[in-house]
Amino acid sequence: MVGNSGSVELENVVVSDDNGTPTDASDDFNPQAVLEGAFNVGDTDDDGLLAPGEQWICTAMQRADETGEQSNLGAVTATPVGGGPTVSADAPAYWTVVRDDHDDDDDDHDDRDDDRDDDDHDRDDRDDDDSEHRKNRSEKKSKHRRYRRGRDHHDS
Repeated sequence: MVGNSGSVELENVVVSDDNGTPTDASDDFNPQAVLEGAFNVGDTDDDGLLAPGEQWICTAMQRADETGEQSNLGAVTATPVGGGPTVSADAPAYWTVVRDDHDDDDDDHDDRDDDRDDDDHDRDDRDDDDSEHRKNRSEKKSKHRRYRRGRDHHDS
């Protein structure tokens, strides 16, 4: 988010990100403005100028290749409308990347999940069959016990 806390409109607004490598400018990039039509969603008067009090939104998604503490430096430069020296500001950001042990970039990851779901479904079907089989065996044993008890009773 880029805001103008001054009293003059700004033009030629450029937002950059150091990609977490403050000493290597070769991998810096410019986050994309979040647009509504042709203007940033924060450009309340739709004039393409960062007016006092406006807050423009930019976004970028980068893959974190390493786990642990991460940081980057976002920066902005702009020129006051009507001239004057370029203004600039920067702000650091800090976050922690935690990778799930089950997280996998492999394209087959979703296929394996589907296979596991199919295996679980098959296992559930077998469990249902086994449960039905146990129920039938239990009923047969129960009938057999009643028959034997009855027969034993008649023999005595």
